[in-house]
Amino acid sequence: MLEKFNAEIISVRKICFIAEKKLKEWSLSDTECYDILLSIDEAITNIVQHGYEKIESVNNAIEFELKKEAGIIKIKLVDFGKSFNFNGIGRPNVAENMKQGKYGGFGVYLMKSLMDSVKYTRENECNVTEMEKRLKVDNS
Repeated sequence: MLEKFNAEIISVRKICFIAEKKLKEWSLSDTECYDILLSIDEAITNIVQHGYEKIESVNNAIEFELKKEAGIIKIKLVDFGKSFNFNGIGRPNVAENMKQGKYGGFGVYLMKSLMDSVKYTRENECNVTEMEKRLKVDNS
């Protein structure tokens, strides 16, 4: 079931707190927890900072779902912000970014690197981001 949060930066902390508690209940390794939490943090931060940037939305929200199925952690985020070209975001050039004083732009790359699957779709005026992480050991 999707839980609804306001699309504001404080929600990053709230959602990550909820996710961390659930991941610990499921006895994930520290590395798995870190990868998943960093990916959730990056995704929500991007939604808040870019998806809702300079728009007035009637539904200024993020919907979040975290579940475990057959040794796979599944995350679903739904927002009502601007769409973007997810597939057009490639590997960042760290040296060039640093030279230009640009310290952002790594979020999607990190998510794709840390998770086994990251998908973005635009459905019915909503952005849907789905991420999956296969567990090394399923302690169900």
